[in-house]
Amino acid sequence: MNPILRAILSMVAGYAVMAALVIAIFTGAYLTLGADWSFRPWSWDPSAGWIALSIVVGLAAAFAGGLVTQRIDGSGKGVLILMGVIVVLGLMEAIMTGAPDAANPRAIPEPSNMEAMQNAVQPLWMLYLNPVLGCIGVFLGSRMLRKR
Repeated sequence: MNPILRAILSMVAGYAVMAALVIAIFTGAYLTLGADWSFRPWSWDPSAGWIALSIVVGLAAAFAGGLVTQRIDGSGKGVLILMGVIVVLGLMEAIMTGAPDAANPRAIPEPSNMEAMQNAVQPLWMLYLNPVLGCIGVFLGSRMLRKR
């Protein structure tokens, strides 16, 4: 297979693994822990616990994505492409989202998972931290296979 095509396909596979893990873990966490644990009282702002969970999940998912990408590609080019995609998409999200507006009160005591995903407001610093965590996780995951 063409090395460039292999690198791109490995990046797509790694990104898909990251996305699937993040969606599955956050959905499970929200359904298990509920709105009271996930959000500040009567707010769409995430709780400190949810932010801590986000950091751990982000690193773990990126680590898995780096492992998958490196395993498929082997050259390290796919890992660099994945890290570039994470930075570009992360910065685009942070810039497009901008600073959150004044807190919009949460009138629903127990919002559904879909309502929570649509209305949650991440702090601006977290939007900029996510691509950094993603790159660190991908790098560490890829290094795990390169050492062998």
